Amino acid sequence: WDFATDPEKKGEDQQWYRADVPLPNKRDIQVPGAWEAQGVGEPGRSNSGTAGFETYGHKMFSNYTGAAWYRKTIKVPTKWQDNRIWLKIGGVNSAGWIWVNGKFVAKAYEYAGTYKYDITDLVTAGKSATVAILVRNDVPSRQGEANSLRTFGGLYRSVELEATGDVFVDDAYVEGKFDAKSAEVHATIRSTASDSRKVKVEVQLTTLKGKEAGKASKSVTVDAGKSSEVVFDIPLKTFQAWSPEQPNLYRADIVLEKGGKAVHGWIERFGVRKIETRNKQFWLNNKPYFLRGNGADYAYPLTVCSPADRKTHLRNISVAKDFGFNYVRHHTHVELPEYFEAADELGILVQSEIPYWAGFGKVDDTRYSGIAHMSGGLKDPPGDLRTLITHFRRYVSNSFYCGGNEGHYVRELTQELHDIAKEMDPSRPWMSQERNTT
Repeated sequence: WDFATDPEKKGEDQQWYRADVPLPNKRDIQVPGAWEAQGVGEPGRSNSGTAGFETYGHKMFSNYTGAAWYRKTIKVPTKWQDNRIWLKIGGVNSAGWIWVNGKFVAKAYEYAGTYKYDITDLVTAGKSATVAILVRNDVPSRQGEANSLRTFGGLYRSVELEATGDVFVDDAYVEGKFDAKSAEVHATIRSTASDSRKVKVEVQLTTLKGKEAGKASKSVTVDAGKSSEVVFDIPLKTFQAWSPEQPNLYRADIVLEKGGKAVHGWIERFGVRKIETRNKQFWLNNKPYFLRGNGADYAYPLTVCSPADRKTHLRNISVAKDFGFNYVRHHTHVELPEYFEAADELGILVQSEIPYWAGFGKVDDTRYSGIAHMSGGLKDPPGDLRTLITHFRRYVSNSFYCGGNEGHYVRELTQELHDIAKEMDPSRPWMSQERNTT
């Protein structure tokens, strides 16, 4: 990507988001990745994103805190004519403002997950399109400890274009049912058409070695401009439970057909396991299970941020497993999808947390009394928990949800978070950050 720092924050006024406006002192930068790991700024220590931790800044390759611009011009494939075209942003810290062909699209300021934006009306198939993203790491981050003890900036996951028809699979995940020996497949079918559309959804389940495990299909009518969730409960012909000792995985192929022709598809890996508490003890797959865990504090000295690279995480998790660990707690943050893909494959139980910590003072009836965002961001524990569950319940290794770190939430908030977790994903334990597991 083309890249330029903007310490005086004049780029927006000078329209640096336009392809015909030169970026001053332009250089190349790699996406994904933190700019501190690529020589942006002056040599030195990082700035902390959380008051009280300033003295613990970690050495980095360099340090730049402020605004910077990413810009890239690409050609939209001619074969995408008559398709919907989407811009997918995998991750930005601390916040990003997005333009396409000089038109503002959205502000990206989320806790976790990949987000996509409909840019069909801003681009033309067969012609060039310019994507410009203003990134600032001098505004409060929402990444929790991922940005708390060491501030970083940049596009830390991929930026992609995607083409779909007017009816497509917008999201999917699979929940393994251990006792029933089945797979509950959830597929969200979305329509951008101006009228209702009837489509057929087919699901094929296999082991990773290609052995058939189950299949199902059904038709669904999606109203104009709406989404519809289709749920399948498919018995598994070949049952293989997932555990850290035997991390067996399946593959789900979801195909959308219209008029007898496949028009869109989605592939999801999943595992089947059951984790619960009985009499203050953890049980995995209906057997008592002892957790041997380590704490992960987002320490990536070579890349600054978590690398969007599955191979790196495979190597790191392998080291943890060699030391006998079967569980890891991620302190007030959630890892990247590339991490969870590796964790699913190698077998380790992961505790993901929303990015908050709380004091130990008097608990009163104020909704967010005493809590702090771990990296100074917007306080929205319920919204962040919903985001976490929506994007990461697809990974079988993601085994616990937690409310954050230390202290006391007010009772009403603790109950609300518990209820959200149990409503959206009752298959996983919810852990309060104040030693109450519910």
